[in-house]
Amino acid sequence: MTTPISWRGQRVLVTGGTGFVGANLVRRLLAEEASVFVLARDAANVWRLEGIRDRVTVLPGDLCRLSDVEAALMRARPAVVFHLATARSGSTAADYPTFAAINTLGAYHLWTAAHKAGVGRMVCAGSQMEYGPSVEPHQETDRIQPDTVHGLTKGAACLFLQDAGRRAVPSTVVLRLFHVYGQWESPKRLVPTAIRAALGGTLLRMTDKGIRRDYVYVDDVVEAFLMAAVRTDLTGEVFNIGSGRQTPNEEVVVLIGRIAGKPLAAEFGAYASHVTDTTFRVADINKAASILGWRPKHDLAQGLRATIDWVAAYDRVRWISCSPSSCPSTGMRRFWGN
Repeated sequence: MTTPISWRGQRVLVTGGTGFVGANLVRRLLAEEASVFVLARDAANVWRLEGIRDRVTVLPGDLCRLSDVEAALMRARPAVVFHLATARSGSTAADYPTFAAINTLGAYHLWTAAHKAGVGRMVCAGSQMEYGPSVEPHQETDRIQPDTVHGLTKGAACLFLQDAGRRAVPSTVVLRLFHVYGQWESPKRLVPTAIRAALGGTLLRMTDKGIRRDYVYVDDVVEAFLMAAVRTDLTGEVFNIGSGRQTPNEEVVVLIGRIAGKPLAAEFGAYASHVTDTTFRVADINKAASILGWRPKHDLAQGLRATIDWVAAYDRVRWISCSPSSCPSTGMRRFWGN
């Protein structure tokens, strides 16, 4: 699966470029020889741009301020905008103002500024949490019924972007991402936590068994963004980006131990389940396959193997020897970002 056009010399702007998926997209765009601009708040943790910081133009700005976004777009003058910035932590009504400001108003500000700057194309990261509970694979035609603040505000942004993109430029495509894992993922999440436990020989504390997720490898997700960006004949479309398979978390842990050659000892029920945890969650990816020509190239075992290799090669000391609460060095603690 290859990008159908050359990105060499193309000016692109990425929001959320210091985040997990965004940083992987930035690295891929640089490999494709694009000219990459990243919109980031002054307080953004840029650890994921390690080794490439001097090849990226970071534009300071806050999505919540239209003037900031307009200034960044006018400076970057990108042909394509990739919008991956999002609010994540929190799931109560008290979190709504922050989530609405970043996820919903931020999307409005970005599209408005992109329109003013004459940008032709936006590809935006949506969320599996826009869907409500289900016992069937989620399809893009399903009614949006979010049961979290994150899903609600991302769903509102999606509806706006679909409508705006149909009316004027930039045209828009929204990719609803399911459970992405891979290199540069937050060390706080299950896959990197389990890898550290396997490589370090420590006990893995988990929620109860039976929680299922649709795990999709980050390189495949990045490919979907690039493929959607060049399909200028599509606007207002939404595509599920997942593996099309759901896997219980306990099976993921067993597989990590098997691939690492170090079976994991896990304590289930050590943590309470999150509001987003469910016993059924899987994407129907037939629309992405039939219209975009996209399917993931990596199965779960291949993706986990690549992730384990990356963690081991990156710098095992950073990932295994300390935790956010126990590591005393500021230089080490900086690697515990979102």
